[in-house]
Amino acid sequence: FPVTIREGKSEDCNKCGKISAEMHELESVEGDSSYVKYWLGIIVKNKQLFFVAEDEGEIVGFVMGENLSGPVGIIHLLAVDKKSRGKGVGKLLLKRFEKEGKKRGIKYLLGYAYAKSKKTLGFFDKVGYKKGSLTYEIMKVI
Repeated sequence: FPVTIREGKSEDCNKCGKISAEMHELESVEGDSSYVKYWLGIIVKNKQLFFVAEDEGEIVGFVMGENLSGPVGIIHLLAVDKKSRGKGVGKLLLKRFEKEGKKRGIKYLLGYAYAKSKKTLGFFDKVGYKKGSLTYEIMKVI
């Protein structure tokens, strides 16, 4: 399997932002996902959890998240390039995220999945994540 997983760097934020832009479920109230590049930059700066998947030197996916309080962590975003989906890239990214999370004292991982995407929910179920209560993300630009 030619895909490798490595720690994300600030110079990866633009490419990861482009991958996430393909995911319309990430659009904000204002209809864009440009905030993701900024968000990734903060994750890198604060030395939180950010990993990228590369296939022959090209970034094809990423996962980002952080430690919350105590033994709880959160997966903010997992995104895989459309042409690389269904090839195990997401699973590899999650494995690396979980491994590093354990090293940092994380015991419980929370995450968000697009409620209308049966494929996304099926993926998370297959890798051992269980659905919690149905909630809606709310957002306000201030």
